[in-house]
Amino acid sequence: MKKLIVISLFAMLVLASCNLLQGDGVPTATVAPVDALRTSAAKTVDALSTSLAINKTIAPTAAGQGTSPVKTQTLPVQTAAPSLTPKPSNTPLPAQPTATTIACDQAAFIRDVTVPDGTFFHPNTVFTKTWELKNVGSCTWNSNYALVFQEGNTMKAVATKALVASGSTVAPNQTVLISVEMTAPGSTGKVESLWKLKNANGETFGVGTGGTKAFWASIVVAEKFTLLDNLCSAEWRNGSALLPCPGKTSDKTGSVSKVDAPKFINGYVEDEPGILMIPQAVTDGIIVGKFPPMRVPTKAVFSTLVVCAFESPKCNAKVVLTYQIGTEAEKVLVEMVKKADNEASPINIDLAAQGLGGKTVVFRLYVKANGAATDDRIYWINPQLKVVP
Repeated sequence: MKKLIVISLFAMLVLASCNLLQGDGVPTATVAPVDALRTSAAKTVDALSTSLAINKTIAPTAAGQGTSPVKTQTLPVQTAAPSLTPKPSNTPLPAQPTATTIACDQAAFIRDVTVPDGTFFHPNTVFTKTWELKNVGSCTWNSNYALVFQEGNTMKAVATKALVASGSTVAPNQTVLISVEMTAPGSTGKVESLWKLKNANGETFGVGTGGTKAFWASIVVAEKFTLLDNLCSAEWRNGSALLPCPGKTSDKTGSVSKVDAPKFINGYVEDEPGILMIPQAVTDGIIVGKFPPMRVPTKAVFSTLVVCAFESPKCNAKVVLTYQIGTEAEKVLVEMVKKADNEASPINIDLAAQGLGGKTVVFRLYVKANGAATDDRIYWINPQLKVVP
């Protein structure tokens, strides 16, 4: 032990002497100060303590190798965050859509292919009525389905007719043309004939909501087709809008009216009624009347008389009569200019010679101002279709 102390003292003297030699320019080794060594040791101990702490416990000493009890250090245990259980909601879930039940047999009316409602017929005229219907049910129609009369006037049509030919079908969402031959009654007036369909079980069904409504043919039977008697059944327009019927002669948008005793420009008073047409009060103003379809008899003449009205000194207008068959182009029958210095002009057109006999025709009457519509007041005296022998 003493030797160790002596050696240590000797070493310290050697080190001190080395420091004294620094003043002679001899380089010396650097020795860490004691305090620095202590500090370094302390850091080492702390690091070891931390390392041991991470391992949660310090191993106990063997029995008899220490008097101090072994301390156990436990790291805090991380616990999982409690799970959140959602509370029941009082908001009801959206209702699920339900399938719509489609009836087996149901039809929808699409259009009148021939003979629109209100068509004029001469007594005892034979014609074919055609409807377009759509199968809006879930069952397919076949030749066991039929067209059946319901009420009104059969107009000499068969009471039951197969819907389609044998082997043909009309699937759901398909359309079909259904035709039946009819004859206008011998008496005059409005006539209606109502129809439905019948399935293979003999059950009837129709059109509209629930398939309960009938579809029909509606005509007017007349000895003479007088436009005056159907004045307000026509559609009256100026260049851009519909006009009321009858209208007021003071209306600047144009007007149409019936006059029982028309007075001509020359002062003559007619004993037959007439249609007074006044175009819209603008440059090149116009008024037009579109009449319901008429079935032209085999032999018929379109007859009228056109003239400027009394007290219309500046009357100067174009007068036009046209016809149209179905969806064909509109064609001119008569076109002339009427002025205040003109006499009344008769019109008598042989419709059979024009190829219109037996055709369903829409007639239109026009009055068009030639320039300023100042005094353009035109009479059509009792325009009509006359049947000739």
